[in-house]
Parts: sequence; C-alpha cells; structure tokens
Amino acid sequence: MDEQKALSWQALYDNMWGIFALGILVPTLIYTVWGLIEIATLPQMDVSKAMEALRPAEVQQAAPAEIPATEAAPVH
Repeated sequence: MDEQKALSWQALYDNMWGIFALGILVPTLIYTVWGLIEIATLPQMDVSKAMEALRPAEVQQAAPAEIPATEAAPVH
C-alpha cells in the first residue's frame, strides 16, 4: 500500500503540465481571495467629509447665499 501511495504522488510530480498549471492557478486563486478579503474589510469612507476637504478654503467659509451670481456656475 505504501508503494501504491508513493506511485500516485510520483505520477503527480511527473506531470510537467499539471505542476505548471498548479503553479499558475494556486497563487492566482490565493491572491484573488486575499484581494477580495482586503476590499471587503476596507472601512467605509465618509464622502461628505472628503468632498469638504477638497473644496477651496474661501468657498468653505462663504455661505452659498454670499457667493455672487456672476461667480456661480451656470445651471443647464
């Protein structure tokens, strides 16, 4: 029985294309699963705070009513 077990592993090791396929598939699957786990565990971003940080300082301080109509973006 030990000889049969050794022969089955030997047949696996002798298959060059099988080893090649495993060498490509196993890392691909591991890194894909790892990436999906990383994406799933990212904290959710508060978009309103991020957008507020991107606005220029003078626009952040001025209220919307204080912005002159000439500087306001045209509405289409």
